[in-house]
Amino acid sequence: MRRFRLQHPIFFFLAALFIAGYQLFFFTAVVKTGVAIGTIVGIGSAPIAGGLLGFLFRGEELGRRWFLATGLAISGCALLSLTGDAAVTVDSVGMLLAVGAGACYAAFTLVLKALLPDNPAVSVIAVIFCLGALLLTPLLLTADSEWLLQPRAMFVVLHLGVAATAFPYLLFAWGLRTTPVSTATTLSLAEPVTAAALGFALLGEKVNLQTGIGIVLVFAGLVVLIRTRRLHSRGAMQ
Repeated sequence: MRRFRLQHPIFFFLAALFIAGYQLFFFTAVVKTGVAIGTIVGIGSAPIAGGLLGFLFRGEELGRRWFLATGLAISGCALLSLTGDAAVTVDSVGMLLAVGAGACYAAFTLVLKALLPDNPAVSVIAVIFCLGALLLTPLLLTADSEWLLQPRAMFVVLHLGVAATAFPYLLFAWGLRTTPVSTATTLSLAEPVTAAALGFALLGEKVNLQTGIGIVLVFAGLVVLIRTRRLHSRGAMQ
């Protein structure tokens, strides 16, 4: 079992800064633009930023299949996010914040990729998110936090912290070890599909034509991306 080595403290700080920035920018953008536009721009811009950062800093190639897969997945994400009665508001500041959120997420992925070869994924995620929480603590102190003292709220916070954040990001880090930054950020677009599936299964939401097309487009993009990775793996083995 590998030991944790804090060889690049600045990388840990940058990763924490980027993940904290993502949370701050994304939720502020959602408040200003609404859930639909904030989600589309925030989540949809991350793969584009991730592809550019991976190309510039790691020399990752962006082929036609990546552009096709990313385009399909973003289009599907847009359809899923625009489903429902959510109000759509185009706010220029909110749009910039949403783009900033996507860029922060892509930058976090890039820095995380650099930290994983030298340290266990569990240790890396633990340190980054503890630092990120410390960076956001001043905001908690200025907000109304009385609801946190309620028993039900404590279970919600525990669920969000463990099931919805720590475990998923740990899986993300494990997968990122062998996956390019551009591919990882595009694969993360499966998140809206998961949300839609849970809505159908647990909340009894109905599947309309727009939702169905959105799911198909996201899955098509992911299939193209996965197939591309397999072709590259086979080529490397030959």
